[in-house]
Amino acid sequence: MCRQIKADPKLIDIPIIMVTGLSSPEDRIKGIEVGVEDYFTKPINKTELLARIKILLKVKTLNDERRSAELQRETALAALKKSYDELDYQVQLRTAELAKANELLQADIAARKRTEAKYYDLYDNAPDMYYSVYLATGLIMECNESFERTTGYSREELMGRPIFELYDTGSADDAKKSFQQFPVTGEIHNAERRVKCKSGVRGLNLLRYNKRHFCTRS
Repeated sequence: MCRQIKADPKLIDIPIIMVTGLSSPEDRIKGIEVGVEDYFTKPINKTELLARIKILLKVKTLNDERRSAELQRETALAALKKSYDELDYQVQLRTAELAKANELLQADIAARKRTEAKYYDLYDNAPDMYYSVYLATGLIMECNESFERTTGYSREELMGRPIFELYDTGSADDAKKSFQQFPVTGEIHNAERRVKCKSGVRGLNLLRYNKRHFCTRS
């Protein structure tokens, strides 16, 4: 019976006191081997027996508390591991999403660069004269080779130069008015302006506007 009790996980912590008429050392050893916590030989001392029972019950209470703490610890560790695994999964998922987003972003950047390169190639190599200026200041911010070739100025001479300096007096005044009116009205109009070349020759330009800067086409 003692062996069966100690073999059951639910009963293993129940203390067993054996009260018997067997008093030989061999009998005591056999009782301890099968799981007896205490061993009394008849006749017994009831006071001693009650004292031993109280001690064993306190030990059992401590063991119960220890097992409960271990169970709570195991439960907490299991919950923590589950949370960690879930977090790790979310991190891997987010990492994959970011990698995909970065891949798409890089592809978009590459496509934009190709588009910009194509645009600037068309801009730079266009047979017509193109240039762009800052709306707020009228300073030249970009121009193509045809503009350099037609005006006789190098790109270094043109960059940061007021576009109004390249118009004759009448055209410069009209251009300044257009610059001043555009932020207010938001209207875009084409107009012809007379341009002065480095050699002193004057020609006609068709002035075109957009909301960011003005572009002109000869």
